[in-house]
Amino acid sequence: MISPAFSVSVACATLLFSAPIFAWGQSPIVFANARGADKATELQPTPSCCLVKSAVSEEAEGGAQPVVEEPASGPPYVRTMESYQIPDVALVNQHGKKVRLRTVLKGDEPVAMNFVFTTCTTICPVMTATFYALEKALGAEVGNLRLVSISLDPEYDSPEVLDAYAKQFGAGAGWEFLTGDANELTKVYRAFDGAFGSKFSHVPFTLFSVPGIEEWLRIEGLPSVAGLVSEYRKLAQMTRLAELHP
Repeated sequence: MISPAFSVSVACATLLFSAPIFAWGQSPIVFANARGADKATELQPTPSCCLVKSAVSEEAEGGAQPVVEEPASGPPYVRTMESYQIPDVALVNQHGKKVRLRTVLKGDEPVAMNFVFTTCTTICPVMTATFYALEKALGAEVGNLRLVSISLDPEYDSPEVLDAYAKQFGAGAGWEFLTGDANELTKVYRAFDGAFGSKFSHVPFTLFSVPGIEEWLRIEGLPSVAGLVSEYRKLAQMTRLAELHP
């Protein structure tokens, strides 16, 4: 049974599908960018169910220039292609099964990944509901796309808690929620430029990886479901082109 909380999150994700940004009339919330303390990331207030990243640093680390996407409908987001070294750590999924992160992420299947925690009441429910809606929006195209959500609160998010959370959001068999030792998870956060001073100040981002392309697509902000679908399709097209022209 899908909970009322999930219904609210889906409604918010639906809002992100097409609605423009609505301001609360409050000051923007500013967090330190994980890729450099001297580069601020600004989050503009939006509807009370979520936060949307609307501005980023002018230049990404390593000289790569981020692309600010401003779709005709839905909030803006920032996309970059990034190289990451996946740490060889052992984690635990929502079913209590031990898994190695490299095995989960470096297989022959495309991956969509985010970072959430179950007691979050702002951006995490929206990100989780958006993953659910992404599966539905892709339909048959979803194929063997694996969804991975990694907990930012391993002290509270036990496998049992994550299992209940996954069921609350209607997660299917291809969606893993991972937790584990706090020290091991810190290695993961840092590896993906997601280490923040507090779980409450994490900036929302989604990562896509497809076979044949070494770099990851990083999407910072809270794009609409349509935006994520579009980005995934473009990345998958890059894979097909690479296969045709090795």
